[in-house]
Amino acid sequence: MEHTIGNEAEQKRFRAEQLLVRLLSPQPSVIGIEGGPCGGKSTVLETIAEQADRRGKKIVILPEVATKWITSLSERGHSIEWLAQYDRPAYLEVERGILGDIQHHINGAITEHSGTDTIIITDRTTVAPYVTPEEFSDICASLGISADTPLMQIDKMIYLPSVARLQPHLYKDLQSTNTARFEDTAEAAKQTCERTLAAVATHPELHIVADRRGFDKKLSDATNFALETDEIEQKWIVDMPEAEQGRAVDLLLSSKQRTGELLSAATITQSYHTLDGVSFRLRKREVEGGVSYSFTIKSRTDNGRKETNRTISEAEYTSLYQASHCEGELQKDRVTFLHSWQVWSVDRLQDDTGVVNWFFETEVADVHDLTELEHPLPLVETDLSMRQLAAEAGSQIS
Repeated sequence: MEHTIGNEAEQKRFRAEQLLVRLLSPQPSVIGIEGGPCGGKSTVLETIAEQADRRGKKIVILPEVATKWITSLSERGHSIEWLAQYDRPAYLEVERGILGDIQHHINGAITEHSGTDTIIITDRTTVAPYVTPEEFSDICASLGISADTPLMQIDKMIYLPSVARLQPHLYKDLQSTNTARFEDTAEAAKQTCERTLAAVATHPELHIVADRRGFDKKLSDATNFALETDEIEQKWIVDMPEAEQGRAVDLLLSSKQRTGELLSAATITQSYHTLDGVSFRLRKREVEGGVSYSFTIKSRTDNGRKETNRTISEAEYTSLYQASHCEGELQKDRVTFLHSWQVWSVDRLQDDTGVVNWFFETEVADVHDLTELEHPLPLVETDLSMRQLAAEAGSQIS
């Protein structure tokens, strides 16, 4: 009996080691480009293609399928907006076709470029903004996928806000450049933009790129997010007495909820492991409507640190967790919000003694945006890592 147990343990470790080898090997990554009408997607895609060639990156830009469907309808004398209002079954069949084509292109590209570090870029990832939640679930079920599959397939999401939300007076002129676009007014485009952001807001690697500092900077940021894997987040802690921190953070988040800038809330369990001399992080992320799992490894580069993320299944998560040495684990509640079109997150961690720590994180090392909020928070940059906190928690438990 002991021999059988030993064999089972050895087999589990062997499977985990094989999985680790696969995760460390080149794999294609899928980048989703989403956004509101007249958000600059076409120009961003052109710029990414040009820069990929200059940087020696291999990319594949998948066909944009929605325009094809809408144009086909128009050629047959039909209007997508008319169908949406007066022939809902036919409209839903079109949306099903669009999502089916998106899935087909993504899955085909992943298979074709398996074993390579090709960057696959898809223009649109979901049709959720254009149907009700119930209709979206039905569409996904009819395609044989779950409702969270369209987002789970995407390694990194880049969202481009509509000009209708940033500079509404420019929308009409830009809207005329795409005859397939059916949002006739800036207000209609703004509503589509808001629904699209809501549909992708829970993605764990969401990057919002707005032309806050000019369109050229927007193109540069979107290109870097798509083509590079450098870890660029900066972390801050609240510089005020511990007893006052909770109330100050609550006021901040309440103000963001009032302005519609609260993006998502998640409970995250992350642990740090070593297997065959390789250090990595495992993360379980729970949001309303689903659970996702990821594997992350970080390495030093000339420019700082490179971060490689892989989406994994629950079974793969369990396999790696059980077969490796765990150096520490922590759980945190994360809220993600917008400020001046900049994505921020705040993590709440509570230790065994009841002490609560707050960590703010953003992609740009510029704290001034945050301190200009209605309820300002004094922040100081910190180099304390989650790995350190997890290790300390692990030593307290042991």
